[in-house]
Amino acid sequence: MAQTIVGLDIGATSIKVTRLEASLFRFEFKDSSEHMLPTHMDLPWEQLVSSVLQVIFSDQATRPEKIIASLPGRAVSSRVLDLPFTDKKKIEQTLPFEIEGQVPFPIEEVLTDYKVLETASGTSKIFVICTPKKILDTHLKVFKDSGIDPQIVITPAVSLANLYKQIQGDSPEPFMIVDFGDSETAISTVFKGQLLFCRTLVTGSSRLTKDLEQGLQVSYGQAADIKEHEADLSPDGSSTGDSRKELVARILATSLQPLVGGIKQSLVSVQEATGVKPEKIYLCGKGAKLKGLETYLSGELAHEVLTMKFSNAAGSSHPPLNWDPLVFAASMGLALHGTRDNAASRLNLRTGEYGYVSSLKAFRKTSFSVGAMLAALLLLFVINEGLKYHYRHAEFTRIQSAIDQVAQEMSPDLKGLRGDKQKFSMLTSKLDEERRELSLFASISPNSLSVLDVINAITQAIPQDVKIDVRELAMEGDKIRIQGETASSNAAEQIKNNLLQSGTFASAEIPEVKDSLDHSTVKFQMNLQLQSRSF
Repeated sequence: MAQTIVGLDIGATSIKVTRLEASLFRFEFKDSSEHMLPTHMDLPWEQLVSSVLQVIFSDQATRPEKIIASLPGRAVSSRVLDLPFTDKKKIEQTLPFEIEGQVPFPIEEVLTDYKVLETASGTSKIFVICTPKKILDTHLKVFKDSGIDPQIVITPAVSLANLYKQIQGDSPEPFMIVDFGDSETAISTVFKGQLLFCRTLVTGSSRLTKDLEQGLQVSYGQAADIKEHEADLSPDGSSTGDSRKELVARILATSLQPLVGGIKQSLVSVQEATGVKPEKIYLCGKGAKLKGLETYLSGELAHEVLTMKFSNAAGSSHPPLNWDPLVFAASMGLALHGTRDNAASRLNLRTGEYGYVSSLKAFRKTSFSVGAMLAALLLLFVINEGLKYHYRHAEFTRIQSAIDQVAQEMSPDLKGLRGDKQKFSMLTSKLDEERRELSLFASISPNSLSVLDVINAITQAIPQDVKIDVRELAMEGDKIRIQGETASSNAAEQIKNNLLQSGTFASAEIPEVKDSLDHSTVKFQMNLQLQSRSF
């Protein structure tokens, strides 16, 4: 399935966008566009870039699967280092100390990435790029405010090397690409399809316009128009030396000296650091449209300088005919950096703590974190429940032991029983019996005597020479009902009088007296009211 990749070349005055579709073995450039940054708004460059990016990516339905964005080259330093080992782990451990003395920042505030150029006899030659973390942090915030999140962030100089197939195909000949932009010039050296060296010069075609503005005493807009339509650096043997054309050429030649010097220094640096001498120099960028520039630079540099033209590389199709490779070279190189077989390096300044995390990876990471948290909570829950069970079991064992001890003290018969049910049943019966016995000592009602006190008072009231047979003794609150048999009604009256005289009872009545069937005894019912006790 084809993947849409977008290269974002974010310049000082515009944003250039190139979109391609890449499958497993092929890719196809689909379209390109340039979006100018507003010039009428007095806002920081970052805010202008953010507002334009929001417009570019406003259509959520056409969002690409991968975005490769540029970082201004002036914010990135590059070095070629020789290390006395080839082990990747040792390289990564040693690299910060090797560049610490070569950058004006504390090493902990710098992001680095590298590629191995060559290994031989246990040594490594590596190419390193680095940038302050705060610069990348600011750049990523611009993207975040725009609603995008690039997977890769590199400089245009790094991306230019990815055009090697479109420029020279599979030729092993080393060459240099110079992107003469508005405020920066990106330089990249390619050898055998690999990025060998790159750097950025802080000079661009806007310098030419400003110098023409001052030299010709015209407005900046007029100077830009002269540069585009009148300027010509091609040699003219018939010139007299005093024409406007020659004046413009002299101004431009003087203004181009920083560019010439920067390219010469880059040629020397590449040869000294790597031993490789680029044979050809290819020009791109809007500044490369200056008439006669390639001829002028060829003479100044003593190298063959050509304006970049694209060929049809294997696995690709021609860019649309309306494309201008000089303008979109960097954005095309950025897009190619996201393909599998066309990137001349795997450099990416989004490393370490700034590494890209896809939404799927972020979801997985979040899910893993949530899962780990839930697992931890589950573990804590299990531990908590386990501890509760342990403490409850220990408490249950303690209480059961205490109950067994009490039960054995109460009833030695329980000692021989093993089953808890049998012990519980016997202990319950024993407790019921104890309750019944205890109830005899309980007060019948508030402020009244106990059951035993009442029975004792009734017993004391019965004369010793009187025989009585109590058939029923019922107690309800402070009321007592007695049904019994005695020898005569006089005996029943005597018992009633004795009860009243005992002071225990407030009243005593015999509502019913009748003879037995054989007239040998009388049956009676006596109702008593207990005397309230004072405390």
